[in-house]
Amino acid sequence: PVHLTIDAALKKRDVLGGTAPQQVQDAMAKASTRKSKKSRKVGDMTVKVVPACIDHVDAICKLVDYWAVHGENLPRSRDEIVESLTDFGVALHKEQVIGCGCLHLYTSTLAEIRSLGVDPEHKGHGIGSRMVEYFLDCARRLHIRRVFVLTRAPEFFTRNGFQVVPIDTLPEKVFKDCLKCNKRECCDEIAMICELNT
Repeated sequence: PVHLTIDAALKKRDVLGGTAPQQVQDAMAKASTRKSKKSRKVGDMTVKVVPACIDHVDAICKLVDYWAVHGENLPRSRDEIVESLTDFGVALHKEQVIGCGCLHLYTSTLAEIRSLGVDPEHKGHGIGSRMVEYFLDCARRLHIRRVFVLTRAPEFFTRNGFQVVPIDTLPEKVFKDCLKCNKRECCDEIAMICELNT
């Protein structure tokens, strides 16, 4: 009988995620869109930003150390980076790590972008902005309403949708991290926040 054929069986599964031909075509189209969003031209390079994996740890450590020495990031040990690896994303060009960053959750409504850094040889190509966009998208998917940074580059974050706020409006950061920082009495970083429509 016709209703016992493979084609008939597939067509009956015409629900989201089902095996009906139209469902399969729709899923392939969505996957293609996601792939094209992940990989994009940045300046004259094709760059994709993806969740970090264990293979990226050495490159992340190198970038974090570089920017920590230059006073732009807090130093983080390899163990700390491995422990929070699922919070990290990396920018890849030809599978080489050229940028990294981390989205750290404080509460169900607040997260921080930190350890953001771009390989100095690739600065000025929009990679940092691409990474900020990636972390803001991650926050939206998690339904996080506010993302903040502490930075010495306010112009960069203003261009990426952040606005300056008093540090005391972020007690979650102050009481968890700032009290342990050697620079807490003479901090030269500016607090900035991006309010998200989730």
